[in-house]
Amino acid sequence: PAREGVHWLYRMAVSNPIPTGVRTTSIELHATGMDQGWGNSGDSGVVVYLVRQANGPGNGGHAARLIDEDPILDVVYDRRRQSSRQHHVSIECPPGALAPQPGDHFSVALKCPNYPGWHAD
Repeated sequence: PAREGVHWLYRMAVSNPIPTGVRTTSIELHATGMDQGWGNSGDSGVVVYLVRQANGPGNGGHAARLIDEDPILDVVYDRRRQSSRQHHVSIECPPGALAPQPGDHFSVALKCPNYPGWHAD
């Protein structure tokens, strides 16, 4: 579940655009990390957003934008749920308008709370 408040998002990687003729059927993420355990565990992690191509089908001629405000995939750093620093998650891609399309790309970011002394870098 999403936490209230403002979060820092530090973009760590951006994929190449999905080539024409390629259909993305699943997405897999391996991440290494853990929160510091100073409280509010589960409020940081790695998120993957699907970004629609600029001026592409279904984009209404607008600039590149997130398909959904929620990430398509995420890893939550939470010592209460998993003590390992190694994380793995995968999903089958959704059908229809939310499915990755040729020209779309994925943006991977570190998410952490906007608390004094916390930062994403």
